[in-house]
Amino acid sequence: MEITLEMLKEKAPELLEQIKKTGADAERSRIQEVLEVAIPGHEKVIEKLAFDGVTTGPQAAMVILKAEKLTRETLLKNHDADAPPALKQPTPADDGKIPENLKGEDRWKAEFEKSAKLQEEFGTADIYIGAMKADLARGNR
Repeated sequence: MEITLEMLKEKAPELLEQIKKTGADAERSRIQEVLEVAIPGHEKVIEKLAFDGVTTGPQAAMVILKAEKLTRETLLKNHDADAPPALKQPTPADDGKIPENLKGEDRWKAEFEKSAKLQEEFGTADIYIGAMKADLARGNR
């Protein structure tokens, strides 16, 4: 035997009210779950999903997450397209002088790198630095 709505109304009105209340509570809970995942900028989508009668909170969250990802990708792409070209860093003028703040091995390396004569005489910076250390040890520097 099939139970119909009319039968419930007539023979079990309390059961029918309990079924209605359970259904209403479940729908209200579903709508609240959907509304809880709302974030600014996606109000229209949430409104549609909340009252479509089928979308759950987690499903709505995925829709919003995908929409937000697309929005951010688009904003980044537009930002990059609108940005002016990067400025080139100015390079200090090379006046051939070795900065006064360089001392010891750093200074000797800079001297070696700037001097073709030292490069020809010593071959490598390490050999030149070794010679400078030896001069220093002998008290010649």
